[in-house]
Amino acid sequence: MSNYSSSTDVLFDPWSWTDIFTALRQCAMGSCGRALVDKHCQLLRSFGNSVGANDVTLRDAERLAKGFDDLVVIVIDPTDDEDLLPYDEIPADEMYPRTIRMLDQSLRFASQDQRNVDNTIVLDPMPFRSGKFKYHELDRMRKSRDEEANEIFEQILFSLHPKVIILCYFQHHGRRIKLPEIFRSQVMEKGHINVITLGNGHECIGVPSFHPMCFARPDPEAEGYGIIQKIAREYLFDFTFIAAFESR
Repeated sequence: MSNYSSSTDVLFDPWSWTDIFTALRQCAMGSCGRALVDKHCQLLRSFGNSVGANDVTLRDAERLAKGFDDLVVIVIDPTDDEDLLPYDEIPADEMYPRTIRMLDQSLRFASQDQRNVDNTIVLDPMPFRSGKFKYHELDRMRKSRDEEANEIFEQILFSLHPKVIILCYFQHHGRRIKLPEIFRSQVMEKGHINVITLGNGHECIGVPSFHPMCFARPDPEAEGYGIIQKIAREYLFDFTFIAAFESR
Protein backbone atom coordinates (compact mmCIF):
# COMPACT_ATOMS: atom_id res chain seq x y z
CA MET A 1 0.00 0.00 0.00
CA SER A 2 1.38 3.39 -0.93
CA ASN A 3 2.07 6.01 1.73
CA TYR A 4 1.26 9.70 1.63
CA SER A 5 3.69 12.42 2.61
CA SER A 6 2.81 15.62 4.41
CA SER A 7 4.33 19.04 3.75
CA THR A 8 6.93 18.26 6.44
CA ASP A 9 7.86 14.93 4.82
CA VAL A 10 6.13 12.77 7.40
CA LEU A 11 5.14 9.46 5.79
CA PHE A 12 1.90 7.81 6.83
CA ASP A 13 -0.64 5.22 5.71
CA PRO A 14 -3.87 7.12 4.88
CA TRP A 15 -5.95 4.05 5.80
CA SER A 16 -4.52 3.72 9.30
CA TRP A 17 -5.99 5.87 12.09
CA THR A 18 -2.85 5.27 14.18
CA ASP A 19 -0.58 6.40 11.33
CA ILE A 20 -2.66 9.52 10.73
CA PHE A 21 -2.62 10.47 14.42
CA THR A 22 1.15 9.90 14.65
CA ALA A 23 1.76 11.99 11.52
CA LEU A 24 -0.36 14.83 12.89
CA ARG A 25 1.50 14.75 16.19
CA GLN A 26 4.85 14.88 14.37
CA CYS A 27 3.68 17.91 12.37
CA ALA A 28 2.56 19.80 15.49
CA MET A 29 4.85 22.67 16.35
CA GLY A 30 5.40 24.94 19.32
CA SER A 31 3.91 28.37 18.84
CA CYS A 32 3.67 31.36 21.13
CA GLY A 33 2.54 34.90 20.33
CA ARG A 34 4.34 38.15 21.02
CA ALA A 35 1.98 39.96 23.38
CA LEU A 36 -1.18 39.24 25.35
CA VAL A 37 -3.97 41.70 24.50
CA ASP A 38 -7.30 42.48 26.14
CA LYS A 39 -8.22 46.12 25.37
CA HIS A 40 -10.81 44.96 22.85
CA CYS A 41 -12.75 43.30 25.68
CA GLN A 42 -14.14 46.71 26.64
CA LEU A 43 -16.23 46.70 23.44
CA LEU A 44 -17.44 43.19 24.21
CA ARG A 45 -18.46 44.03 27.77
CA SER A 46 -20.23 47.24 26.73
CA PHE A 47 -22.35 45.40 24.15
CA GLY A 48 -23.01 42.52 26.56
CA ASN A 49 -24.30 44.94 29.17
CA SER A 50 -26.57 46.60 26.61
CA VAL A 51 -28.32 43.31 25.80
CA GLY A 52 -28.62 42.17 29.41
CA ALA A 53 -25.86 39.56 29.61
CA ASN A 54 -25.37 38.26 33.16
CA ASP A 55 -22.03 38.36 34.99
CA VAL A 56 -21.15 34.72 34.24
CA THR A 57 -21.76 35.22 30.52
CA LEU A 58 -19.70 38.42 30.45
CA ARG A 59 -16.77 36.88 32.30
CA ASP A 60 -16.76 33.81 30.05
CA ALA A 61 -16.83 35.89 26.85
CA GLU A 62 -14.08 38.24 28.05
CA ARG A 63 -11.83 35.43 29.22
CA LEU A 64 -12.11 33.68 25.85
CA ALA A 65 -11.48 36.93 23.97
CA LYS A 66 -8.12 37.52 25.69
CA GLY A 67 -4.91 36.03 24.33
CA PHE A 68 -1.82 36.44 22.20
CA ASP A 69 -2.21 38.88 19.32
CA ASP A 70 -0.97 36.57 16.52
CA LEU A 71 -3.93 34.19 16.20
CA VAL A 72 -7.73 34.48 16.34
CA VAL A 73 -10.18 31.58 16.35
CA ILE A 74 -13.67 32.50 15.12
CA VAL A 75 -16.32 30.07 16.32
CA ILE A 76 -20.09 30.21 16.85
CA ASP A 77 -21.27 29.90 20.48
CA PRO A 78 -17.91 28.92 22.02
CA THR A 79 -19.51 28.69 25.48
CA ASP A 80 -22.43 26.31 25.04
CA ASP A 81 -23.90 26.89 28.51
CA GLU A 82 -22.48 30.32 29.14
CA ASP A 83 -25.51 31.37 31.16
CA LEU A 84 -25.43 28.28 33.39
CA LEU A 85 -21.82 27.22 33.96
CA PRO A 86 -18.79 29.28 34.97
CA TYR A 87 -15.95 29.13 32.45
CA ASP A 88 -13.78 26.76 34.54
CA GLU A 89 -16.57 24.20 34.83
CA ILE A 90 -17.33 23.93 31.11
CA PRO A 91 -14.09 22.17 30.03
CA ALA A 92 -14.26 19.94 33.12
CA ASP A 93 -17.78 18.71 32.31
CA GLU A 94 -16.88 15.57 30.34
CA MET A 95 -20.38 14.12 30.38
CA TYR A 96 -21.30 16.15 27.30
CA PRO A 97 -19.41 17.54 24.27
CA ARG A 98 -18.24 21.07 25.05
CA THR A 99 -16.94 23.47 22.44
CA ILE A 100 -14.37 25.05 24.79
CA ARG A 101 -12.95 21.68 25.82
CA MET A 102 -12.56 20.51 22.22
CA LEU A 103 -10.99 23.81 21.15
CA ASP A 104 -8.59 23.59 24.07
CA GLN A 105 -7.57 20.03 23.22
CA SER A 106 -6.88 20.86 19.56
CA LEU A 107 -4.96 24.03 20.42
CA ARG A 108 -2.76 22.11 22.84
CA PHE A 109 -2.24 19.24 20.40
CA ALA A 110 -1.35 21.47 17.44
CA SER A 111 1.06 23.69 19.42
CA GLN A 112 2.82 21.06 21.53
CA ASP A 113 1.00 22.31 24.62
CA GLN A 114 2.08 25.93 24.24
CA ARG A 115 -1.37 27.26 23.30
CA ASN A 116 -4.78 26.78 24.90
CA VAL A 117 -8.08 28.63 25.25
CA ASP A 118 -6.60 30.78 28.03
CA ASN A 119 -3.88 32.31 25.85
CA THR A 120 -5.59 32.25 22.44
CA ILE A 121 -8.20 34.78 21.30
CA VAL A 122 -11.55 33.06 20.64
CA LEU A 123 -14.29 35.27 19.20
CA ASP A 124 -17.96 34.64 18.55
CA PRO A 125 -18.98 36.44 15.31
CA MET A 126 -22.41 37.01 16.86
CA PRO A 127 -21.63 37.69 20.54
CA PHE A 128 -24.50 37.46 23.02
CA ARG A 129 -26.98 36.47 20.29
CA SER A 130 -27.78 32.89 21.23
CA GLY A 131 -31.39 31.78 21.61
CA LYS A 132 -31.66 32.83 25.24
CA PHE A 133 -30.98 36.46 24.29
CA LYS A 134 -33.41 36.49 21.38
CA TYR A 135 -36.29 34.68 23.06
CA HIS A 136 -38.08 37.75 24.41
CA GLU A 137 -37.08 40.20 21.67
CA LEU A 138 -39.42 41.65 19.09
CA ASP A 139 -38.42 41.14 15.45
CA ARG A 140 -37.24 44.73 15.00
CA MET A 141 -35.09 44.64 18.16
CA ARG A 142 -33.70 41.21 17.24
CA LYS A 143 -32.62 42.37 13.80
CA SER A 144 -31.07 45.55 15.18
CA ARG A 145 -29.10 43.72 17.84
CA ASP A 146 -27.95 41.07 15.35
CA GLU A 147 -26.52 43.81 13.15
CA GLU A 148 -24.90 45.53 16.14
CA ALA A 149 -23.34 42.23 17.30
CA ASN A 150 -21.81 41.71 13.86
CA GLU A 151 -20.47 45.27 13.89
CA ILE A 152 -18.93 44.81 17.35
CA PHE A 153 -17.27 41.58 16.18
CA GLU A 154 -15.77 43.33 13.15
CA GLN A 155 -14.56 46.29 15.25
CA ILE A 156 -12.81 43.91 17.63
CA LEU A 157 -11.26 41.88 14.81
CA PHE A 158 -10.08 45.01 12.99
CA SER A 159 -8.39 46.27 16.17
CA LEU A 160 -6.37 43.09 16.64
CA HIS A 161 -4.44 42.81 13.32
CA PRO A 162 -3.84 39.05 13.68
CA LYS A 163 -1.39 37.09 11.55
CA VAL A 164 -3.69 34.09 11.27
CA ILE A 165 -7.44 33.52 11.60
CA ILE A 166 -8.96 30.06 11.98
CA LEU A 167 -12.49 30.17 10.57
CA CYS A 168 -14.74 27.77 12.47
CA TYR A 169 -17.88 28.91 10.69
CA PHE A 170 -20.97 26.77 11.23
CA GLN A 171 -24.74 27.17 10.82
CA HIS A 172 -25.36 26.43 14.49
CA HIS A 173 -28.74 25.50 15.98
CA GLY A 174 -30.53 26.70 12.83
CA ARG A 175 -29.18 30.23 13.16
CA ARG A 176 -28.03 31.80 9.91
CA ILE A 177 -24.91 33.77 10.75
CA LYS A 178 -24.44 36.75 8.44
CA LEU A 179 -20.70 36.87 7.97
CA PRO A 180 -18.71 38.53 5.17
CA GLU A 181 -17.88 36.17 2.31
CA ILE A 182 -14.22 35.92 3.37
CA PHE A 183 -15.29 34.18 6.59
CA ARG A 184 -17.22 31.44 4.79
CA SER A 185 -15.82 28.22 3.38
CA GLN A 186 -16.86 24.95 1.78
CA VAL A 187 -16.17 21.51 3.22
CA MET A 188 -13.48 20.76 0.63
CA GLU A 189 -11.58 23.93 1.63
CA LYS A 190 -10.93 22.84 5.22
CA GLY A 191 -7.25 23.31 6.08
CA HIS A 192 -6.45 25.18 2.86
CA ILE A 193 -4.41 28.30 3.58
CA ASN A 194 -5.47 31.55 1.94
CA VAL A 195 -4.52 35.20 2.21
CA ILE A 196 -7.61 37.21 3.15
CA THR A 197 -8.15 40.96 3.37
CA LEU A 198 -10.30 42.27 6.19
CA GLY A 199 -12.66 45.22 5.80
CA ASN A 200 -10.03 47.59 7.22
CA GLY A 201 -7.45 46.54 4.63
CA HIS A 202 -5.43 44.30 6.96
CA GLU A 203 -4.10 41.17 5.23
CA CYS A 204 -3.68 37.92 7.12
CA ILE A 205 -3.74 34.16 6.68
CA GLY A 206 -7.18 32.53 6.76
CA VAL A 207 -7.47 28.80 7.54
CA PRO A 208 -10.99 27.39 6.97
CA SER A 209 -12.08 24.90 9.62
CA PHE A 210 -15.48 23.96 11.07
CA HIS A 211 -17.34 23.92 14.36
CA PRO A 212 -16.07 21.12 16.64
CA MET A 213 -19.64 19.93 17.18
CA CYS A 214 -19.39 18.55 13.63
CA PHE A 215 -17.23 15.71 14.95
CA ALA A 216 -18.63 15.60 18.46
CA ARG A 217 -22.07 14.81 17.08
CA PRO A 218 -21.71 12.70 13.90
CA ASP A 219 -24.57 12.23 11.46
CA PRO A 220 -27.12 9.95 13.22
CA GLU A 221 -28.16 8.56 9.82
CA ALA A 222 -24.61 7.41 9.06
CA GLU A 223 -25.30 4.09 10.86
CA GLY A 224 -22.08 2.04 11.00
CA TYR A 225 -20.08 4.87 9.50
CA GLY A 226 -20.80 7.18 12.44
CA ILE A 227 -17.62 6.37 14.37
CA ILE A 228 -15.48 6.56 11.22
CA GLN A 229 -17.02 9.91 10.39
CA LYS A 230 -16.32 11.17 13.94
CA ILE A 231 -12.65 10.14 13.91
CA ALA A 232 -12.04 11.49 10.40
CA ARG A 233 -13.61 14.86 11.24
CA GLU A 234 -11.72 15.12 14.52
CA TYR A 235 -8.38 14.52 12.77
CA LEU A 236 -9.31 17.01 10.06
CA PHE A 237 -10.18 19.56 12.76
CA ASP A 238 -6.77 19.02 14.40
CA PHE A 239 -5.10 19.38 11.01
CA THR A 240 -6.65 22.81 10.43
CA PHE A 241 -5.07 24.03 13.67
CA ILE A 242 -1.68 22.52 12.77
CA ALA A 243 -1.89 24.24 9.36
CA ALA A 244 -2.66 27.54 11.10
CA PHE A 245 0.38 27.32 13.38
CA GLU A 246 2.66 26.26 10.51
CA SER A 247 1.52 29.25 8.43
CA ARG A 248 2.56 31.84 11.03
